[in-house]
Amino acid sequence: MQFGQLTNPTKDVLKEVKSISKWADYVEIGFEPPVAKPENVDKYVSQINKILKKKDIFAISHFAWYADFASSIEIVRGAWVSEAKKAIEISHKMSVKKFNIHINPSKGMTKKSKYMKNELNNLVKSAKELVKFAKKFGIEVMIENITEDKFSEFKYMNYVVKNTPGLKVHLDVGHAFCVDEYKEIEKYFKVFGKNLIHVHISDNFGEEDDHLQLGDGKINWKKVAKIIKKYKYDRTITPEIFNGRGGAKRAASVLKKYLLKI
Repeated sequence: MQFGQLTNPTKDVLKEVKSISKWADYVEIGFEPPVAKPENVDKYVSQINKILKKKDIFAISHFAWYADFASSIEIVRGAWVSEAKKAIEISHKMSVKKFNIHINPSKGMTKKSKYMKNELNNLVKSAKELVKFAKKFGIEVMIENITEDKFSEFKYMNYVVKNTPGLKVHLDVGHAFCVDEYKEIEKYFKVFGKNLIHVHISDNFGEEDDHLQLGDGKINWKKVAKIIKKYKYDRTITPEIFNGRGGAKRAASVLKKYLLKI
């Protein structure tokens, strides 16, 4: 099992990589405005690679959570796919093997089922394009669950994954907890099995994605550790701690302690 940290897209990406490389097994590079647009990250690829090599760590990629891959406006959907492809090409330059997108609904759309189905199919179309494109570079595309009210339920994630051959799964534990607590968390491990290739962790109170330090919210991390051990998950885990003591390094330490006690 390996622990890493997501770069802050509002800060200089090179400084972020340098800082994270001091403790982590890998760096999760966020491709997201305002600072970390693909073209901005591209400027630092050579320097980032030197740091990764020196520290003997690796990188994975995390695309903007609000990307509108589900848009019914084709020019909008296509623009986001093109932007993601740029990020995939740049990721390849850093020997990235995992590239993350989100199951994000189009903003302002109704919750009526026939329109939601259309959005889901647009998302599937986008995911298929990205999976095919990324495969040429030896990169796996994974899709992350969300807390948004429209696509937050497991059935929607399952639909997209089932209809997109080659698409992998990224579980955000905090997001899943907001939907149906531990039942929802375990469902991802049970149903997706080896197709679940990445995990995010942070604490909250079950209502919003607060990104709290482990132990500062409502989530029982001993229970989460038991689920991880039960399904023998041993891949990458990124603490997403934006509001809490000690940040990602401390969160990794907390979860490791629980995992060792089980």
